[in-house]
Amino acid sequence: MMLLSSGLVLSFIQPGTIITDGGIFSSIAYKDLNGGTLYVDAWENKPPGIFYLIELFMLVIPEPVYAVFILSVLALVGLSLLVYTFIFNSTNSLSASLSLGTIGSAIILFKPNCGDGLYTEIYGTLSLVGAMILIQKLNLTGKTKYLNYSLILIGLSIWFKEPFVLISIPIILYIFSKGHFKNKIMRSIIFLILPSAFFILLLVLSGSLSSFIDTVLYNFQYAGAKTNSVSVTVKLTELYNNVYKDVSPLLLVAVFFTIKAFQGKTEKSRIVWMLTIWLSSLLFALVSPYNLGHYYIPFNTFTILYIAEAYNWNYTPHINYKWPLILLSLYSIYRFDDHYNVKITHNIHAYQPDNIVKRLLKEKDKTVFVDYVNRADMYIKTKKVPVTFVPVALPIHFQADSSGLEHRKRIYAEIEYNKPDYVITTFTTAYFSWFMPNSPYYENNYHKIDSVKPNDEEILILWERNTSQELNSEKNNLAQ
Repeated sequence: MMLLSSGLVLSFIQPGTIITDGGIFSSIAYKDLNGGTLYVDAWENKPPGIFYLIELFMLVIPEPVYAVFILSVLALVGLSLLVYTFIFNSTNSLSASLSLGTIGSAIILFKPNCGDGLYTEIYGTLSLVGAMILIQKLNLTGKTKYLNYSLILIGLSIWFKEPFVLISIPIILYIFSKGHFKNKIMRSIIFLILPSAFFILLLVLSGSLSSFIDTVLYNFQYAGAKTNSVSVTVKLTELYNNVYKDVSPLLLVAVFFTIKAFQGKTEKSRIVWMLTIWLSSLLFALVSPYNLGHYYIPFNTFTILYIAEAYNWNYTPHINYKWPLILLSLYSIYRFDDHYNVKITHNIHAYQPDNIVKRLLKEKDKTVFVDYVNRADMYIKTKKVPVTFVPVALPIHFQADSSGLEHRKRIYAEIEYNKPDYVITTFTTAYFSWFMPNSPYYENNYHKIDSVKPNDEEILILWERNTSQELNSEKNNLAQ
C-alpha cells in the first residue's frame, strides 16, 4: 500500500508543485516565520494549524520548496496508510484490505481534489482517521490511553478547518455511547481541549489572538454567503459524476451491508453512529456555499471507512462477504482507471527554477511583491518575504466585502510607502484584487524586464523598479 499511495501522489506532486491555496498558505507561513504576525500582517481565513505545520517543516528543512513538498507527500501517503490500517482492523483480511484500500487510495488521492497536498481538508481528515483507528483499539482493549490520544486528534482537527466540528461531534458522541467516558468526563474534556489550549497560547504569545477572533467572526459571514452559491443538487450531481459513478458498486455494497446489519444481531446504535459520522462528512462539503473538489476529501475517506465497518458488522464464521467485496472493489478499480487513466510513478524530479526565480534568488537583499494571487508560491520559490500585508486575494473574499476593500487599500498604501524592488504580475496588473480597475501605478514606477509562460498557466511578468534617473527621464519626456 505504501508503494501504491506514494506512486499515486508522486504522479501529480513533485518539488515545486504548488498551486493557489498552497502558495497562499506557504507565503503566509513564510512571512509569519520571518518577522510577520499571523492574522495581523499575514491574513488568511483558515485556523492556524496549517500555517504552523508548514512553518515547522520549514524550520526542519531550510529549502522551503522541498519543505512543503515533503509535508504534502507525507500527509497524503500517511492518510492512505491510515485508511488501510482502519480497513484491515475492520476486515481482518489482507486480500479484502488490499482491494478496498486500492480503490480507496484512488478516490481519496484523486488529483483534482488533492491539488498540491496542502489543502486543510487533508490534515483535518488525517487527524480524524487517526482518531478512528485509536477508537478501534479502545473498543478492543478498553485502555484509557487510546481514549486520550483519540480525543487529542479530534480536538486537533478543527484547528485546520472549523467545519470539522461537524464530523467531530458525532465521533465524540459515539465514544460516549460506548460508555468510555464513564467516570472520566473531566479528564476527557481536558484531552479534547489540549490542542485548543496549545494554539491559543501560541496566538497569545505572537500577538495574533484578537485578529484571529476577528477572522473567526468573518468566517460566519463567509459561510453564509449567497453570491455565486452552488445548490446541493448540483453538488451531489457533480460528486456522483466525478467519482461515485465509477465506484457505484461500492455504494451498493455499503447499502446492502447496512440493510443486512439492521436485520442481524449487530448493535443498532453502532450502525446508526457510524452512518451519522459518514453523513456528517458529506454535510462538511455541503454547508459551504461553494463547490470545490477538496471539500469532498473527508467524505471520500469516510465512505471507505464506512464500507469497511459495514463489512465487519456482517461477518460471521458461517457468512463471509469477503469475495463479493474484493470482486466489486476490483471492478470499481477497473472502471475508475478506465475513466481517469490513473498514473503511478516513483520518480522524484529535482526542482527546476524558472528564469524569474533564478534572477530573484541572486538578488538576496531585494524585495518583491507578487501581484498575481495564483502564483503566491513565488515568494517561497524566490525566498523573498512578502514586503506588504498578505491577504487571501481570492474573489470569494474580495467581492463587495468590506474587509476585502480595506485589504486592497492597505496593500496599495504599503506599496506606495515602501516600494518593492520587483513586482510579479500576469497579463494584467492589480490582479491580486481581481475586480479593481487596472492601475497605471506599475507602468509609472516600474518597467518590464523578463517573463515566463509556464505550461497551461498564465504568463508571468517581472517588473523592476525604475531608478531615479529613469523617473526623471520619464518626467522630462512627459513635460516635452
